[in-house]
Amino acid sequence: MIRFAAFALLAALAAVPVQAKDLLDHVIAAVDPTLAPARPLIECLAGGGEAERCALDAAKEQGVGALPIGPADDRVQKAVAVFAAARDGDWPKVLQIGGPVVAETVACAILPLQGPVKGAACAIIRHVISKKASLLGNVLAALKGPDWWRLFELLGTESCALIPNEGAAGVAREVLCGTLAQVLAEVQQWAKTLGGGLVAGSDALENLVFGDDSHMPYDRYFALYWQPWYHYGTARAYRGQEWHTAPGRVYDRCVDYFDAHNQYRSTARKTCGNLRDKFDRQVQGFAAALPVAVDGYFATVAKPAARIAAISTWGKPASGGPPPGEKLFVMVCETDLRQRVPFPEVSEVPCLLLDERAKQFGKNMFGGMYATMAKACFSDAAARDVQPTVWASACEELRPMYGQAVAGEALWLIATVGKLKGRGCTIDDAVNGKPALRIHCADPAAHSACRSAFHPNADKYCRLSEPPLRADRSLQQADAVFDGPMAASGPVAATAAAADERAQPVEMRRVTEARASKGTLQVRHLSFALAPIRIEAETLLERGAVRVAGGSAFAQPMSGFGPHWSGDAQLFWRDLEPGATLDLQIEVPQDGAWRVAIALTRAPDYGALEFEVDQHPVRTRFDGYAAGVEAPVVVELGTFAMQRGTRPLSLMVSGRNPAASAHFVGIDHILLTPAGD
Repeated sequence: MIRFAAFALLAALAAVPVQAKDLLDHVIAAVDPTLAPARPLIECLAGGGEAERCALDAAKEQGVGALPIGPADDRVQKAVAVFAAARDGDWPKVLQIGGPVVAETVACAILPLQGPVKGAACAIIRHVISKKASLLGNVLAALKGPDWWRLFELLGTESCALIPNEGAAGVAREVLCGTLAQVLAEVQQWAKTLGGGLVAGSDALENLVFGDDSHMPYDRYFALYWQPWYHYGTARAYRGQEWHTAPGRVYDRCVDYFDAHNQYRSTARKTCGNLRDKFDRQVQGFAAALPVAVDGYFATVAKPAARIAAISTWGKPASGGPPPGEKLFVMVCETDLRQRVPFPEVSEVPCLLLDERAKQFGKNMFGGMYATMAKACFSDAAARDVQPTVWASACEELRPMYGQAVAGEALWLIATVGKLKGRGCTIDDAVNGKPALRIHCADPAAHSACRSAFHPNADKYCRLSEPPLRADRSLQQADAVFDGPMAASGPVAATAAAADERAQPVEMRRVTEARASKGTLQVRHLSFALAPIRIEAETLLERGAVRVAGGSAFAQPMSGFGPHWSGDAQLFWRDLEPGATLDLQIEVPQDGAWRVAIALTRAPDYGALEFEVDQHPVRTRFDGYAAGVEAPVVVELGTFAMQRGTRPLSLMVSGRNPAASAHFVGIDHILLTPAGD
């Protein structure tokens, strides 16, 4: 029922999104309520408008009389900066410019929550600002869901005193802050301990597995022979199936083991019965925890993913098939749940040790016992490989909900585009002959509204067009492409705006000068400069410009981790071992020297990398490990002489930090800059 409550909330949010006006009103109220008459001016300036034009437009909108507050007012400048930062999701900047009170007021106001839950969420924001301000953006993203599981990942046990103890939040709190959290921590710790034994060698591992006492400690036996059945038991319990049969064999072998190691059989039965009861409680806890993890994932990831999917269909005929992005959404969901509810991976290491011990003892009683245990261990390892996984089963249930979310976002998109058209914006349905959405707004206030609506991908969809040159401001329509005089009614001074880098990644910027002379507008070209090229890594997949030797690569939505990933996604490379390589085929527009940089994500399961650019080795190395998921780090690879055309940027997995749990790689974007710019 929690899952459907989360979806109902998401559907309501899709139908009634937070408008730019709402956010700006909150900012004005927080910065200085007396700025209310300057609202049109602030919105225009935040949309990139020139101060004089914004002042004139705002005064006209005010009606008779001049605007009482001008663009040079310190309060206006502060409100513009805070609004622009909040609109673009840059909460550290909101905090820096506005201070704690403004940041808390605005962040709390825009939360799409109601009742006691909102009060608790606002208290959490206040706590984060005072204690861990750097996490404000990520915490706010989690609270918008709300995704209590993600909040717990960010704040740890201190969140237990902050999460409400009622409704869906209360269920999440019970799961996250109860004994289950301790069990998950123990599972992870044991995995590290077992891995440390593998690294240390066979003697250390045998001592870990078999111990030096007359019999193995109970906790160690439980970790080695009961915990590996977590996934099997949880999967069947989650599906409402009988799951005791296979662990029942574990109980019987447990009794045989302790009976053979200086315990009476009746005592061994009691010992193993206690272990079985412990396993039963924990499996039931895992099965109860999965819906909480799924709900949190859906609330914070589904809406941004559904919005991107709806926008991706703009200008395309209806396919009649599953909604766009559904397969990727479910796949990423499974990856996320694996991290939230980890289980020990299927391993035959204990089986191999038992087999070796059986050979050491030969054909005596102990040798036979170990041989029987080894055979059963290998059989159990195969049985524990449950397919489909419990994570996949939980995520499969989201398919119809995701489809409804995409449909809701499609309706939102139609309404939003209609409103922007009503404000004078023009809409392009194609880019370079392919269906795509681009919104051009000559009015800075409308451009600001576009940026608010399409955050965090505003740079991709919203364009601020050159305003028409108007006679009442000594501005006539001018074409800066041709040199020579153009009729005008008075003196003019203007500078042509540079073309948008994302709309035309490879371009020549034309630098011009406009000058008034005797009632005419003189436009003179001064120079040309090649613009930097920013390449979104995930888009290379669509172009077939990614070659993988080891593992698999796909586009991964990143909105659930904060606003720091451009395009709200990254290229995710997984299932890796040291030596795996990935080649990104990048287009160099002309011969010359180019500075090359790459933006990479850090996370607990990310590996270490080496690089080559156009087959030139790079000295720079990168360690992708971090205690939590961190915003992309820009790694400078150096300056390289490259010829025009397709050139490879190669990444190779060189290993991993000892603290990292895997070798994953996340690539946000690549930046090519002409040397000397």
